[in-house]
Amino acid sequence: MNISWGGYEEQERLFTIKLTRKEKLALESLVSLEIEILKEINAKTDEIKQELNEEIELHKRILKKLEEAK
Repeated sequence: MNISWGGYEEQERLFTIKLTRKEKLALESLVSLEIEILKEINAKTDEIKQELNEEIELHKRILKKLEEAK
């Protein structure tokens, strides 16, 4: 692996990594795995949000019925 910096301090620095084919494949595999994990987390988060929204709606209906019963 060969790492080098280029550019000027007043400009955004460019970061260059030269990888071997084996390193590139390993990195791509790792990135793909991380993306899949994040997709699973996102799906679970959406599921939890939906469950919480249903709970909130249930509590709103209960509060409304309690207020009507007063």
